Amino acid sequence: MSTKQLQGKWGGFSDKVFFDNDTATDRARACCVLFRDEVAFAVNDGKPFAGFVPIYYQTQVVAGINYKILVMVSDQVGARGHVMMEVFWPPGPKAMPELTCAKRE
Repeated sequence: MSTKQLQGKWGGFSDKVFFDNDTATDRARACCVLFRDEVAFAVNDGKPFAGFVPIYYQTQVVAGINYKILVMVSDQVGARGHVMMEVFWPPGPKAMPELTCAKRE
C-alpha cells in the first residue's frame, strides 16, 4: 500500500481528500457504493436517494482504517443535503468494511 493510499495518521483524522479520478480514493469510493442503501435506511426513512455524490473523505489509522465521508444527497424532488458516513475497514486482504455511523449534516 502506498503512502498516498494510507493518508490517515495515528490518533487523529487526516486532512480532507476531495474525490476525483485519483486511485487513492478507491476504497473511500467503494464505501459509498457498498453502503448507499444502508445510509438511506438510516437517515432517509429507507427511501433511496436520487443523488448520492461523495465530496471528500478523511482517514484515521487504527487497527484498520476509519473513514469519514461527506456525501451530497438529494431526493426525488431535488431537495439537497449532506450526510456524513463513518466506515471502519479492518486490516487484511479479505477484510470487509462496516458502516459505523450515518447522520445528516
